[in-house]
Amino acid sequence: MKILIRSGMTPFDNPTARETIIHEKFGSNVGNLIYQYSIYRHLSVEGNILIPDEYSLDFSDKRADFINMNFDLYIIPLADAFRSDFRHHLRAYTKLIKKLKIPVHVIGVGIRMEYDPDFSVARDYEDDTKNFVKAVLEKSPIIGLRGEFTAEYLKTLGFIPEKDFTVIGCPSMYTYGDQLNIRDVNLNEDSHISLNGSQQMSENVIKLMMTISNGFKNYNFVPQLWPEIFPIYAGGPSFKSVEGYPSSVKHKFHEEGKIKFPLNAKSWFDYMKNVDLSIGTRLHGNITGTINGAPTITIVSDARVQELALFHNLPSIANKDIDENVTLNSLLETIDVKSAEKVQTRNFEHYVDFLNKLGLNHLYKSENSGSASSFDSTIQNGRFEEMVRPITSNGDYEKIDRIDFTTNWYKNKKENETNILKRRIKELEQKLRVAKTK
Repeated sequence: MKILIRSGMTPFDNPTARETIIHEKFGSNVGNLIYQYSIYRHLSVEGNILIPDEYSLDFSDKRADFINMNFDLYIIPLADAFRSDFRHHLRAYTKLIKKLKIPVHVIGVGIRMEYDPDFSVARDYEDDTKNFVKAVLEKSPIIGLRGEFTAEYLKTLGFIPEKDFTVIGCPSMYTYGDQLNIRDVNLNEDSHISLNGSQQMSENVIKLMMTISNGFKNYNFVPQLWPEIFPIYAGGPSFKSVEGYPSSVKHKFHEEGKIKFPLNAKSWFDYMKNVDLSIGTRLHGNITGTINGAPTITIVSDARVQELALFHNLPSIANKDIDENVTLNSLLETIDVKSAEKVQTRNFEHYVDFLNKLGLNHLYKSENSGSASSFDSTIQNGRFEEMVRPITSNGDYEKIDRIDFTTNWYKNKKENETNILKRRIKELEQKLRVAKTK
């Protein structure tokens, strides 16, 4: 079976930092690679051929015909796709799905709402969400949701639980099956601490991150968004963020060489296998730790993370509960870092039932061994780029080389954008001239 998967690349692809700068393939947030990795691993069984759609934005009739002729199935794993700034994508996917004659399965999708969302409030993406879900259900028996908040939202739109949708959580949590083996927390001054965060972090969370970094010499901060690679790799350009976030090469994390950017899932996994604690606001930054045995604490600030923290029983604390009195020690005294282990088997079994309802041939079907030997061996024996270390950690030649490459790339990018804009202006002027003559 030839399967098209919504993803920028396969887990076997190995883009360099420069290739990532030129054309990033992870959908602007490298966290996307983690749940996509799990889908590829789970479907990597004999008879399945998996092809990424490279996030194609071609939703034309011609592309629909191409998909119908060349693929047997379309798998769409999503994150928080029910949100305002994704509306145009939902509309486009809805139109494409309606043109397809093959099954289309959504394995994971969620909402983006405020913490403890109010479902009585109308959302501007309501119609787009409803149309998208209806289109998928014409091609699939059921949709897999990330959490109970998304389920509650779809109920308000008229969809029926366990008939139209079921909550499966995030597939990334099942990357290696039904068991989690979280290491004990035994911290000392030499412990390896992984920090993560977003540009919307509160002042108190930033202060907590800084305090932790001052207490452990072996810390690293792991960002996830594509614009964040630039100050790391080339020293700039910087980007807008809340005060205190490492958006500039002048930040302490950059100056101390304690910031790393993942280019692929494999190197990120390897990094987490040696981490003694991961803490921050990034969901997949911490899930990557969880599935690789690292104790984690997730700081939750919105519904998209909240519903997954609840479903997977992730060790977490609400962002609003982080005040000036909260310390790492106080968090470790009150949070069970192994809490996710307690629900993993139950959640995993429900996830497998969901895959079976879709009629998929997957790794955990009884006739398969549950061991993705070919997939795992290919990953294990492959060569993968290490996480990008900051320019401040390199010698003069490497610094000059990085700056030269990025400066020229940025210059060419802006020139191309200017030329495109000029062409559009000429086209508009021509249309105006034609209109005036009528």
